[in-house]
Amino acid sequence: MSTFAMVFPFFECETRKMKKFILKRTVPSFIFTRGLLCLSAAGLLGISSVKADIQDGFIHGYEFDNSYSDMTGSASGTACRTISISEDGFLGQAVLCNKGYVRLEDSHGTAFGIEDGDAGKMTILCWFNPTSTSTSERVLVSNSNWKSGKNPGVVLDAQYKGGPYYNIGDGSDRIDVNAKLSIPANEWQFTAITADLTTNEAYLYYGTADGTLQQMGSADLSKIDTLLSSYKWYIGEDYNDYYFYGLIDEVGFWDRALSFDEIDQIYTAQKAGTSLGEQVKLASSASTAQAGAYTDAATWTGGVIPKVDANVAINAAVTSAGRSFNGEAVVGENGSLSASGCVFVGHSIGADGKLTINGGKNVFSGNSTNAFSSALIIGFQGGEGEFVLNGGSVAVSGRTYIGYDAGGETSFTQTGGTYESTQNIYIGASAGNAASLSISGGTLSTSETIAIGTGTDSTALMTVSGGTVSAKNLQVGRAGAGESAKLTITGGVVKVSNAVYGSSSSASGNVAISGTGQLLLDSTYTHATLAGIRELTELNIEGSGDGNGAIRFLKSLDCSVPITLTDDAAVGIGSDAVFTQKAAFEETGSSVLTILGGGTLALSAQSSFSGGTVIDSSRVKLTGAGTLGAGTVTMRGNGALEVNAAENEEKSFTNQVAGTGQFLKTGAGTLNVDAAQGVEVSSLSVSEGRLNFQGNMTGDFLIADGAVFSPGNGIGTMTLDGDFTAKAGSQLVFELGEDVSDL
Repeated sequence: MSTFAMVFPFFECETRKMKKFILKRTVPSFIFTRGLLCLSAAGLLGISSVKADIQDGFIHGYEFDNSYSDMTGSASGTACRTISISEDGFLGQAVLCNKGYVRLEDSHGTAFGIEDGDAGKMTILCWFNPTSTSTSERVLVSNSNWKSGKNPGVVLDAQYKGGPYYNIGDGSDRIDVNAKLSIPANEWQFTAITADLTTNEAYLYYGTADGTLQQMGSADLSKIDTLLSSYKWYIGEDYNDYYFYGLIDEVGFWDRALSFDEIDQIYTAQKAGTSLGEQVKLASSASTAQAGAYTDAATWTGGVIPKVDANVAINAAVTSAGRSFNGEAVVGENGSLSASGCVFVGHSIGADGKLTINGGKNVFSGNSTNAFSSALIIGFQGGEGEFVLNGGSVAVSGRTYIGYDAGGETSFTQTGGTYESTQNIYIGASAGNAASLSISGGTLSTSETIAIGTGTDSTALMTVSGGTVSAKNLQVGRAGAGESAKLTITGGVVKVSNAVYGSSSSASGNVAISGTGQLLLDSTYTHATLAGIRELTELNIEGSGDGNGAIRFLKSLDCSVPITLTDDAAVGIGSDAVFTQKAAFEETGSSVLTILGGGTLALSAQSSFSGGTVIDSSRVKLTGAGTLGAGTVTMRGNGALEVNAAENEEKSFTNQVAGTGQFLKTGAGTLNVDAAQGVEVSSLSVSEGRLNFQGNMTGDFLIADGAVFSPGNGIGTMTLDGDFTAKAGSQLVFELGEDVSDL
């Protein structure tokens, strides 16, 4: 390369404010440097000879290959109105806009570094192919309402007044740059814009698919205070319905102003067939996850390109601004992963990701500027994902989605360690998704809700075979009708601090508890169904949990769902709680129901199980049509059986009763007891109404003031082995016949 220079003395002169002048890339070109005017045939010194690192500052990229997702995972795209993925992209596929747009789920552009203290550097570029030669507003990218050019934000328009057109407003002032070309229809074209509020420079670039890149204009930004607006970024529209009609591809965002050479490097490589994503990955392999082990914390800091497409081992503390795992990554016992943005496992169509954590203190601190305020998404926008927690801790500050618009099965498996979240955990979050949460050890907790089946027609399964799960709320079948939502507990404990409920009247789901599994409910609410699980199709229980009941209620609530006993089962009720079961206890075999915990079971429906009932230091109250199983009622400790007959009501009780405890007849109505099989209790008392007792009884018998007792319903016989006490005001009714009597 030949160069020549002309050197002139630099004399002291008056300082004056000058308007900027722009040197186009022609040969030769002039620059001033410390008093010397240098002429270089190579163009601007130090630029063309240095290969640009285009990864630096790259924050978002949209290639629209089978999805609208951001290749970095930090600002996913949401399809809005009439758009689709087209096979006719510049490289691969593209988004086809027909009065529709892609909304970037990155609130107000804060990920661009456009904040206080760093108030404005950016580059936006893309390829576009319009369907017409219109010269009206056809917005490619914007975060502004372009009804007025002074409105805050940025607009890149393809065709306005000839186009491409570039506008920035801050609410008070505006700048506009217009290339004033006649943009052809049905041809791929390239455009880019840059802005730097520290140098007060803005540039507009343009190129064709078979041409060269040209700088088309510039502007002075000295009157512009910020690039921020109150809106999210749109691709294909602004906030005033100025739609682009046609194809858009290879959209890239940087939080710095790229140089001409850097943009030309990207443009030239794309024309040669190298996509934006491939270029960014190739630009700096040291910052992009490759196969192997990460033992140096500095190797993976910042996470500019948070994609892992290879198998990696994380054996040191590494940080990330969000990361997508489309290969397999393992956090070792001596490693940790700290992500300030959302962690995606299986991101975009065709992606298959897996993240395994075996140890370390891991932090996923998703925030409101990330997709759906989330910290962990397993299976996203067509991807399949698997998350495994075997040890260590994961502290989560955002939502967890297991299957969000996933393309296949997604799973969260925990065998140990702790997973602690401050926000909701969703299983099967989108329509048609198949998702599972399986816990066999460790602790999983959230201070908010675990929602099973939040997407219509989703299949959502939560299985607990060990460990401890705790949540403020548990929703089994949260969304519309048709989803298959199921909670299965075979071991361990699921603790619900506040309530179990569904949020839609058409939701459905089922719960199955067996073995040593336990569902512990500490609800402060009462609902129409079991803690509000609306349209619960099944509630199956067996086993005694940890000895406190397969289901344990610490506070009062109602249930209108039939409970099926698949084997012997125990229900625990807190000493101050009343569990009102308005539906029957049913069975699939011969089952024994045990009530324990010191509280009260109020049963108002006729049960159909054939086994017996054990009342262990608790109370069972039968009201209305309420009955127990056909077998023996056994009372332990200070257990109590209360049978209530309301005024003007007559009902019968035929179960054998044995053990210690009290048999209580309450209510102003009549109770007929047929004790052919015997009643053996500590005491039987009649507090009001009438009791007709036929058969044998062991225990003390007490009739209160105002109550009525008769041996048999009609002429009958009662044999008593115990003390008989009739209070003043009580009535003893004996019937006489011609040949027989009660006496």
